[in-house]
Amino acid sequence: MIRFRILRIFKRLFQRQGLLAGNRNNTGSFNNLTSNGNFWSSSVSGSNAWNRNLNSTESRVNRNANNQTNGFSVRCLKHWFYRRGIKFYAPADTIYEFQETFK
Repeated sequence: MIRFRILRIFKRLFQRQGLLAGNRNNTGSFNNLTSNGNFWSSSVSGSNAWNRNLNSTESRVNRNANNQTNGFSVRCLKHWFYRRGIKFYAPADTIYEFQETFK
């Protein structure tokens, strides 16, 4: 149930919001313009940071740990979830992990 709800929320947030921005890698090159959207989370994994990836050919949100020198978009969701009274926590091994607390 949580996985379905989170996926539905992400789809609502990102559909009809414009083109996917792709990313800038650690050498300064831009990749995947219009086909992928990468968004940093606030969670770290060693020297890397977690991010979410939306791919125009997939129906799910992927979770990856990437080098922090990459350039990804930032999407602030805490206030959006909080205003709707949504409080949820997913296990750390799922692709739908949210660690922030909503007060």
